[in-house]
Amino acid sequence: MATRKSSTASRRAVVSKKLKSAATQDKRVHVIPQKGNWAVKREGAQRADRVVSKKTTAILRAKSIARSGTAPAIIVHRKDGTIEKRVTPRKAARKKRS
Repeated sequence: MATRKSSTASRRAVVSKKLKSAATQDKRVHVIPQKGNWAVKREGAQRADRVVSKKTTAILRAKSIARSGTAPAIIVHRKDGTIEKRVTPRKAARKKRS
C-alpha cells in the first residue's frame, strides 16, 4: 500500500512540475488600469512592461509583445478591473519570396 501512495505522489509532482514549466513559457499579456494610466503587464510579473496614458496605445504594445511569439493571448481590462475582452493575436504574415 505504501508504494501505491508514493508512486501517486511522485506522478502528481511530475505533472505539477510540467504544468509550472509550461505556464512560465506562455504567459498572457494584460492591459490593466494603473493610477489613471494603462499598464501592459505579463502574468506573474511584479512590474509593468510599459505604462501609457491611452488604452489603445497599451493594446497596441500588448499586441506587439504577443506577435513576437511570447504570449498566447491578450486580456484587456476595464477601468474597474473586470475583464472587457480576450484577444488571440495573429502572427505577422510572412512575405512571399518571388
